[in-house]
Amino acid sequence: MSEHIVAPRRTADRSEDWRWWWTMPLLIGVGMLGPGMLGLTAAKADPDTDGDFIAAITERGFTFPDIETAIGAAGYVCDTLDEGRTQYQTAVMVAAVTGFDITNSVFFVGESVTAYCPEHTITVRA
Repeated sequence: MSEHIVAPRRTADRSEDWRWWWTMPLLIGVGMLGPGMLGLTAAKADPDTDGDFIAAITERGFTFPDIETAIGAAGYVCDTLDEGRTQYQTAVMVAAVTGFDITNSVFFVGESVTAYCPEHTITVRA
């Protein structure tokens, strides 16, 4: 007789995952200190730009503790791109820190670039 070994099902509880233990304190710290204290500032402080950005990410279902944190995260995206990372590398970093899936992270990076650092817009030629 042969026995089949079945892997245990993973549950939604991610507390055993090492990334959870490293990222949750970071996210809580960012939320408590605020983006300004960490140097995470958006490239522009235009109320229309901020409103459009918040509307776009809210429509997609993103939630942040407050508007300043969301704008600060967009500033982090721009700072990361300014350091020379690609949009994909930045999206992977956003996914790792926030827990967003890669599709939503790519969307967040795209909206951040559109709103605050259009100099990082990628042009695709057909």
